Amino acid sequence: MTEDSRAYHAVSRLTTGWPRVQRWVWAGVYRYLGRHFRSPEWTFMNWGYAALGSVDGGDGHTRELDPVDEADRYETQLYDRVASQADLSENTVVEVGCGRGGGAAWVARALGPDRVIGLDFSPSNIDFCRERHAEPNLEYRVGDAEALELADASVDVVLNVESSHCYASMPQFLSEVTRVVRPGGELLWADFRPPETLGEAPDWLTANGWEQLALDDITDHVVRALDLMVPRRRRLIREQAPRLLWGALEQFAAFPGSRHYEELRTRERTYLCGRFRRA
Repeated sequence: MTEDSRAYHAVSRLTTGWPRVQRWVWAGVYRYLGRHFRSPEWTFMNWGYAALGSVDGGDGHTRELDPVDEADRYETQLYDRVASQADLSENTVVEVGCGRGGGAAWVARALGPDRVIGLDFSPSNIDFCRERHAEPNLEYRVGDAEALELADASVDVVLNVESSHCYASMPQFLSEVTRVVRPGGELLWADFRPPETLGEAPDWLTANGWEQLALDDITDHVVRALDLMVPRRRRLIREQAPRLLWGALEQFAAFPGSRHYEELRTRERTYLCGRFRRA
């Protein structure tokens, strides 16, 4: 293990159990990445989704994509898996935690919503999103998941993909989602959780007037995607990052052998995908 990998592990473990500190650390990481890694090739930060078995020839494909989306196939497929749970046509969709904006841009382009707003806590990420993505029904704003600057009952669908593990308070985030989603609107959510907090989000939602329409374990699909994404992600890291950061970035991206990857592979973490409707 390299020195930068050890440092990454140390910071990650030290912040566990200290949600406010953890939120501050993650915010710093994403600000740094947004400022220093400006390549237009890197528009997603999630761990991807791939088909299992040999039905698709073993390449992990789940759907036909436009050529413009092919380079980010597995990251896009995770958005497809989460966002396509509902019909988004003519809806106002807010993605909370949009990162580098690739997911929100694909949803705006491919799934027919009337309007998509991508929110992220990192101003440098939002600057990158505005420079990189341009769709007529898409905008990006700096925003706090635990204090959404949106009017009550103003949103049809909240989309939240692999972001909520960074939040200091999941109940506070879900309370804000409840406030801004109109009655009958939906939350489409995906993230990884340890066994002790596996029910945190669905239990809170069902106790506060939401109907659980789906909650699926997609861990194996995510692990398969992580395997398939290694060559391209390794190339991007080698081309764009100083050698000193290679190990830490491979940990962050959950390369095989990394702590994140092993926790998913051994089921110390479960990756969930859910759909919930507000009463």
